[in-house]
Amino acid sequence: IYLMSLLSSVSTVEFLFSILDKQNASHRVEAIYALGKYKDLDIAVILRSFLNSKVIAEQINAAIALWNFKHFRDESKYSVLSFIYSEDPVRMSHGLFGIGELLMRKEKYLALKYLESEDVNLRMNSAIALAKFWDKASIPVLIDLLLSNNDEVEEYKMFVSQC
Repeated sequence: IYLMSLLSSVSTVEFLFSILDKQNASHRVEAIYALGKYKDLDIAVILRSFLNSKVIAEQINAAIALWNFKHFRDESKYSVLSFIYSEDPVRMSHGLFGIGELLMRKEKYLALKYLESEDVNLRMNSAIALAKFWDKASIPVLIDLLLSNNDEVEEYKMFVSQC
């Protein structure tokens, strides 16, 4: 779906919008992210509505997508930071993902802060965010991830092997 967003045709945008109407949440999350690549304010307005979604991944991807629109940049940053400063570890993990995706240099210290977390998701999202910054502190955690047989980190293995 992301690769389709690199094409700049009307039919591609229509296809991505058709995904937003479907039931499959994982595809919807990807379509939200992909639509952020288009520099159309009308698209941004639609993406903004996903900031209030009940699906956390849709919320963070909407915040990441909105970063590409100067008009919504402050709202995007606020949204990502609200994830990080949440008390919910799942929301915090998504916020770390956002910091890495957006290369929010001023917030990099937050990824460093959670690198030694007992929570596996926080630790892994911190390491992945730091890898996007090319920070060497991520290497030991990522190696641990690749060698781990922990069921909680299986979803990260494919992503980390691509880093």
